[in-house]
Amino acid sequence: MPNTSVITIEGASALSGWGLLKQPQHPLPTESCLQEWRIGGQVWPVSPLAPEAEKQVQELAAHKPYHRLDRTVLMAIAAARHAYQPQVDPDARVGINIGSSRGATATWEHYHQTYLEHGAEKLAPHASPTTTLGNVSSWVMQDLQLQGAGLSHSITCSTAIQALANAEAWLKAGKADAFLAGGTEAPLTPFTLAQAQALGIHSKESPETGYPSQPLGKADQNAMVLGEGAAAFWLMPRSRDHLLQNSTQAVLEATGFGHEHLQGFAGIDEAGTAFQRAMQMALDEQETGFYVDLVLMHAPGTSKGDKAERHAVRHIFGEH
Repeated sequence: MPNTSVITIEGASALSGWGLLKQPQHPLPTESCLQEWRIGGQVWPVSPLAPEAEKQVQELAAHKPYHRLDRTVLMAIAAARHAYQPQVDPDARVGINIGSSRGATATWEHYHQTYLEHGAEKLAPHASPTTTLGNVSSWVMQDLQLQGAGLSHSITCSTAIQALANAEAWLKAGKADAFLAGGTEAPLTPFTLAQAQALGIHSKESPETGYPSQPLGKADQNAMVLGEGAAAFWLMPRSRDHLLQNSTQAVLEATGFGHEHLQGFAGIDEAGTAFQRAMQMALDEQETGFYVDLVLMHAPGTSKGDKAERHAVRHIFGEH
């Protein structure tokens, strides 16, 4: 990839509790997207897909062989369809990297329950291929009939943004002509919610009486709410001259990453050392020079995680 080239984001879409978002300018609703659901015999504040986004999933699930696929895969396909820009050569090497922290959670739980109740003789032959993490990206590749590398991975809350970093690396290395990158999660299942409860991080507040989800809320309070959704981004290498003559949604200037030794279940120390390294690496890598006017934090509403992020941002940006 020539030094005069940059990585551009030329398509983006997302399915979430806010609905189906196809463009960055898409207006967001002002009302809350949180609901109370009874799952596994307990009432939970959650953020399910909005009806407009759910319709996309159900339309896919109504057709064979999509009816066997997990929600994570169906949401990934729906998001990828809207982000995909089919202006590339049919034989172009288009990479796919749609990650998922949990993967096919609902499908896995369903087949495991079938096994517990009826044994191996009643287990469907497609139980294995539809619950592997790899089927997320491979089904997106199949649906769009693309040729290229299909990657799936899980790095918990960093999964989707790691997909963008992977796409950048593949494009800069010349191993792909374009890339679809993003993430998909459908964790609103009894076992997954029970795990969040066991960690003590899921909010118990009702959306009818209070504010269940409180990112960067009280320092001693856990107020995280699980939701489902998917997002996909279409990335291409472009010359800087191309940017002067054509519109694009964004430019991926730089990426950074960090890792630290475990400091408990979450693996985050109080100073947010890994966050500091990641942000500083990205700032050092970018070439054009710019003013940072937005820091989009992770901030799930967990007391320790939010505290670490606050410290990291203050360390890197100071009073700015």
